[in-house]
Amino acid sequence: KFMIRVMRYRYFIVLLILPVLLGLKKIDFKGYKDPDFLDYKIETTILCFGSTTMVLEEAFTKSFAKQKDIKNLNWIRCDDVFPPTRDWTGETRRTQALKLGYQSILGIGINFEASGDATYTSYGDGTAYSSAMTSQSEWEIVVFDMELQKKVWVAKVGITNKGTFYANNAKNDGKALAKRLVSELKKSEMIN
Repeated sequence: KFMIRVMRYRYFIVLLILPVLLGLKKIDFKGYKDPDFLDYKIETTILCFGSTTMVLEEAFTKSFAKQKDIKNLNWIRCDDVFPPTRDWTGETRRTQALKLGYQSILGIGINFEASGDATYTSYGDGTAYSSAMTSQSEWEIVVFDMELQKKVWVAKVGITNKGTFYANNAKNDGKALAKRLVSELKKSEMIN
């Protein structure tokens, strides 16, 4: 009888500790649509990243491609349109995107500001905090219209991970962020 109690106690402890070890992921997401673009729909876009890890970018892109809600969206990776072999200015990016038939850029961790005929693009990695059991990162996601040179939609995103499974796991962050982004774009009627 004593051994049965000990075993039950051990199972109870394992069940209590398991969620902490495996972890919890929380994504705070707030999107803002510019009032001048309430009817805007993304039909063609270039998916670009700021200073992210290749692991996060690859996981995000693979997950993004698998989302059923983007089946009508014509999209391409940034490096396929703007190869890193040259220095791109705002105007040369605009010309190249429009020449290839892309109406917008969907930027993760990129800020766009238009001034005159040129677009200033800055790259940022958001803010990040991490430890062995917790990680937190914040991102800005922008839909930028290439022809009009204006931000159409902006989202502020915070990802908090707790536990050893999710903390500091860029691959899981990329997958979760892609899935949530598509859901939010659908909810805000940016995609069909």
